[in-house]
Amino acid sequence: MERARLGRTGLEVSRIGFGVLQIAAKYSYEHAEKLLNAALDSGINIIDTARGYGDSEERIGKAISKRRDEFFIATKSGGGTRDSFWEALGDSLRRLKTDYVDIYQFHGADKGARDYIYGGETTIECMREARDQGKIRFIGFSSHSLEDSLDLMRTGDFDVIQYPISYVGDEAAEQGLVGEAERLDVGFLGMKPFGGGRLGEARYCLGYVFRFPCVVPVIGFETEEELREVVELAEKGIELTEADLAEMARIKAELGERFCRGCNYCHPCPQGVPVLEVMFFDVFRKQLGNDFVARDEYRETIAAVAKCEECETCVNRCPFELEIPTIMREIVGRYEEMMGARG
Repeated sequence: MERARLGRTGLEVSRIGFGVLQIAAKYSYEHAEKLLNAALDSGINIIDTARGYGDSEERIGKAISKRRDEFFIATKSGGGTRDSFWEALGDSLRRLKTDYVDIYQFHGADKGARDYIYGGETTIECMREARDQGKIRFIGFSSHSLEDSLDLMRTGDFDVIQYPISYVGDEAAEQGLVGEAERLDVGFLGMKPFGGGRLGEARYCLGYVFRFPCVVPVIGFETEEELREVVELAEKGIELTEADLAEMARIKAELGERFCRGCNYCHPCPQGVPVLEVMFFDVFRKQLGNDFVARDEYRETIAAVAKCEECETCVNRCPFELEIPTIMREIVGRYEEMMGARG
């Protein structure tokens, strides 16, 4: 498979990466082991995970740690105390059965991220110390906030960024984040190229992302059939026709007014509704399964929509002007339909 240089890391990574959240949440260890090995056999050599993705790191360690020299691993952890940073990193290394990770990222570096990265106990200094000790090779962050991503990237402290990009959620390219990453020689891992599972037709999704040579899309494969389809597309290359582009524009127009990017600007809600968690119902359901959204904790999330007074504070804050109260009511309807079908 074609390789791409991941910014100033110099890592020569496969043109597509493998994100393991789905297989950790929804499938057996045996399924995960088979799929991870199939991915390596197909030429994929970058695996993306996080300490917060259930037991995904343990699954990787169990399945492919004996093939450690064949792949690069990117994992993540959130903010906290200095001690919690080292505990999290130590846990990740133990679970992955490795002495080092190639890319270690601040997880969810959105609003307030600069405060904990540069002002809290878990600072950029911890990352640098870990790098100096050989426990990590490169420093990165993942984010859903364009403004915060640009700000952090321009500090010069980060080798890799992970950000959503798709032909519907295209602000990373349209508003300069991709171009700035290329200018600064920062590696770009493309999160949610299939819109968190909301977009079909792999040709469209990959055809759009492949326009940007510096972006390496990370894809949440669930089956070997999906893996083979995408690998074949990556190897053959994709030429989108005028008809393809017209259909993509139609889909974007249809979804654009309802497509939550997860930037979190809607929070906090004056009535205490966990807006983002509600808006991501369909993504959670696709990636983590019905059992996840049927839990008591998520049932309470959905129930909180009843507190919405339609003050439109969230609508006014949303950079994409989504009609959030209306969308949340529709989600409640889909949730109730799902729960009714479960009996």
